[in-house]
Amino acid sequence: MAIEIDTTQFNIPPGKTLKEQIKYLGMSQKELSERMGITEKAVSHIITGKVAVSLDTALKLETILGIDADFWLNLEANYQINKAKNTETIIDNTELELAKLYTCYKFLVRRNLVQSSRNYVVRVRELRSFFGVSNLAYISKLDYGAAFRKSDYKELDRYALSILLRIGEIEANEMLVGSYDAILLKQSLKEIKKLTRLDLSVALKELKNLFDRAGLKIVYTPFIPNTMVNGVVKWMGSTPVIQMTDFRKSADIFWFTLFHELGHVLLHANKKTRYVDSYDIKVDSQEEQEADNFAQNELIPKEQYALFLKEGNFFEAAINRFAKKIGISPDIVAGRLAYDRQVDSFGFEFAHKYRRALDFEVML
Repeated sequence: MAIEIDTTQFNIPPGKTLKEQIKYLGMSQKELSERMGITEKAVSHIITGKVAVSLDTALKLETILGIDADFWLNLEANYQINKAKNTETIIDNTELELAKLYTCYKFLVRRNLVQSSRNYVVRVRELRSFFGVSNLAYISKLDYGAAFRKSDYKELDRYALSILLRIGEIEANEMLVGSYDAILLKQSLKEIKKLTRLDLSVALKELKNLFDRAGLKIVYTPFIPNTMVNGVVKWMGSTPVIQMTDFRKSADIFWFTLFHELGHVLLHANKKTRYVDSYDIKVDSQEEQEADNFAQNELIPKEQYALFLKEGNFFEAAINRFAKKIGISPDIVAGRLAYDRQVDSFGFEFAHKYRRALDFEVML
């Protein structure tokens, strides 16, 4: 079974304009045919749209009616384009079933990226346009979430993930930044660290300003359920793009992920690979380990962290002092201690009391 949409009744052929014009001039179809040197039936077919306005026809109409040939050719071209758009090619059941798998469609509606509809034929057309494909089956051939394809994590929804990543592409395409400057970006790392101590709403805006100057694009995307993604790096030509989500709704996870993605940008620029990173799903590769090490050492210098561990004082006052000394927010220090299992004796919830909530839909 297949469904065909036909809305050509809303598309007007150029012949209608021609009919109105000769009526205005008091000219019959028979007279026009005689002036053009063609049969009356041929004129009728042009007027009803059964026959397209050719270059020869347009030139004759220009001579007879005094209206440029370009006008008639443009009318015909627009008619044919709209006809092709409005007379939908066959949408088969396979594509309809694929559309049903995009259960987070409403997220796109909220962001005004697609038309709201419960009709899956409409959704197919909207999703095609959103992804920039002529058939939804072709989405699987793109590189959305390649890093997760070997994962068997049951909660991961690859269809929602492809939507998340596509949003990043679309929003990045709308941004204008200068040429990417790796040296300037590296020099900005200290300033970025200072932002971790600011109010998050302020920090997110200042972060974008810093990246703009370095020629790097950053996109903030509210978390889509079951995508499991914290951060993404993608190169668009010579411009790096970082897409951040608020998955886990925690500032310390956001900052670690950001520096992890910066590690990919600065260390793996020659790869031009899309990196899709999750706090919950670890990909075992040298590049991911290098990005992890970069984030850890940039946020908390290795030597200073070793001395802090040696002192063994992990009470709140000590954590606050150490965080201030190295110029980062205390929640990042607490989160690192918890991740490294240095504070197990304090209980599982040790880092939670330091954590600051992160919600893009509220803060941006």
